Parts: sequence; structure tokens; C-alpha cells
Amino acid sequence: MDKTAAERNLESPPAEVISSVREVKQSRGSALGLPDSQQLVTDVVAAVTASFCLAPFVTTVDKAIISNASGRQPMGECVKSTIASIVKSPLQFLRRPEFLWIWAVYGMTYITSNITETTCMNRNIDPMWPKFIAVSCANISWSVAKDRAFTRMFGTKVPSSLPLISYLMFTSRDLMTVFSSFSLPAKIAPYFTMFDHDSSKLAAAQLVLPVGVQAFSTPLHLMGLNFYNQPQLDIKSRAQVVLKQYPKTLLMRASRIFPAFGIGGVGNRAIRKKLGDYLENRNDDRMGLQMLVPEK
Repeated sequence: MDKTAAERNLESPPAEVISSVREVKQSRGSALGLPDSQQLVTDVVAAVTASFCLAPFVTTVDKAIISNASGRQPMGECVKSTIASIVKSPLQFLRRPEFLWIWAVYGMTYITSNITETTCMNRNIDPMWPKFIAVSCANISWSVAKDRAFTRMFGTKVPSSLPLISYLMFTSRDLMTVFSSFSLPAKIAPYFTMFDHDSSKLAAAQLVLPVGVQAFSTPLHLMGLNFYNQPQLDIKSRAQVVLKQYPKTLLMRASRIFPAFGIGGVGNRAIRKKLGDYLENRNDDRMGLQMLVPEK
């Protein structure tokens, strides 16, 4: 039996009803532009999921870089042993402090980015600089704490306080990475003219920029580690150590950043959009049906 127009409308509200529903929802938004519960769930779930997926790889690379820089274990051997432990005991690996540190760092970084961007969009503000400031504060504080923990766990000397210059090196390194990962892609994307669609241009920028900046931030990373592991070296000797470790460390850091802020950034954006669209459509349908059904 054919359904009447009214019955079809009850199953799928017409476009004009959906439009009016969204206007009502926007008018009920926070005066401060803060995310509502639906936006908050979307932002947090996307960030936590993306960071969980990238954490095993980043953990492997970070551990190898620090172990190699301290002389505790060659980079290749460290990568192999970490991968072997993941394959052999994956659940045990997920409970290890180095994995939890990486998950926390990137989870909080992406949560901060998502919520800041949502707030800016709700208030019609360009998110470039707010995201840079907010994400820098979150990422740097968590990254410096993580580097301190990793340096102590995988270094060769008795654990001690990081020197101030190491903190400054790590902070400068992270500012460069954050700016290239969260603020620049949207601005640089239009220049990727070899792609036809805006989404493809943005994805390309997201993949290329964080990796490219590692050529300039890797020396800062190595200097920060060297000032901790070998504080007695003079400038010439320190530069020689950094130059010797630079090529393979650059390769490892580029390989690390590519999933962390390249693929991770694209994945975070994709999960956020898919989940946001799903929740938005579900709520629109629900509110639209309520508007169509007459009160008794």
C-alpha cells in the first residue's frame, strides 16, 4: 500500500523543517560560542580515537630516537625490539607508560585543537591564531613532560632535572611543529593547485607541512637531548654530535610526524566530520518529527 505524503514526512522531515530546526539550535547556542554537548562529544571522540591509532607508531619512534641519542641502544635495534613487544604482547604494550604518555600528549593536543576551532567557528572568528596559542600551550606542556619522562626512562645517566636550555629547545621545536600542523594548513592549502577539490588541497597541506618543518626543528630536538645527556661538551663537540645524528634522526622524526600530525590530522578531521554529520542528521530528524507531529 502506498504511503500518504503525511506518513512520508513523518519518516523524513522536509528540507524547510530541517532548516528551521538548525536555526532554532543555533539560536539556543552558548552566548560565549562554546561547544554544545553534541559538538563536545564529537570533538573529544575524534581526538581520542585518532590519537589512540597513531600512538603505537609514535611511541616506537620516540623511544628509538631518545635511546639512540643517549647511547643506550642503536635506533634500529630499539625499533625492532619495540615492534616485537607490540606483536608479542599488545595488551601489555597498551599499559606501558611510554604508550600512555604518547596517547595523552596527542589526545590532549587534538582535543584542544578541536574545541578551540569549534568555539571560533561558533563565534565567526578566524581560528588560526587562537588554535596556535591554545594548542601550543597544551602540546608543549604535555610534550615537555613526556620528553622529561622519556629521557629519564631511556637515558643512560642517573635521572636528574632537565637543564633550562633543554626545555627552551624542546619548546621551540614544538612551537614550530604546532604552527605547521594546526595553523598553516588551512592558509597554505589553496596553493596546492594540482588538486581540484578543497578537501584534497587541505589534506595535502596537512600531510606535507608538519613533515617539512622537521628539517629545521630536528637540530633543536638533538641539542635539547645532548645538553641533558652530555652537559660537559663544548660547543664544537656538541655540534659534531648533532651533525652526526642529524640525518637518521631527521628521517625518524619525519616518519614520526607524518602519522602524528599528518595522517593523525587528516584522520581526526575525517572522524570529526563523519561523527558530527551523523549526530547532526539524527538530531535534525528527531526535532523535525517533533515539529511535524501535532500536540494532543
